[in-house]
Amino acid sequence: MWAAHDVRIRHESVKRLRHPEVGGLELAYRALDLPLSPRVVHDLTLYTAEPGTASEDRLRLLASWAATQPTPAEPTATQPTAPVPTATQPTAPVPTVTQPTAPEPTRRRDR
Repeated sequence: MWAAHDVRIRHESVKRLRHPEVGGLELAYRALDLPLSPRVVHDLTLYTAEPGTASEDRLRLLASWAATQPTPAEPTATQPTAPVPTATQPTAPVPTVTQPTAPEPTRRRDR
């Protein structure tokens, strides 16, 4: 196969994946080249499940989980938000904290 150069780039096919939570997924994919400039090309790959299959149900379940997760832009209970200073709200200088230094060890003199 390699010696005959019988290798091609596939732009569409089926991928079989195993997700740790929902199990097996069989997804059709199609890769598209998106030329944005003469020297830059980006790929857009679309994955879809056949309607009415277990893969479609599992993909919908994953999508529902993703829809209920907070995004990094949304604060959570464990992620307090700091107030953003505005033009009417002056910012206070940040106090500097200095670490106390340990006293010099005392030397014991033998008499």
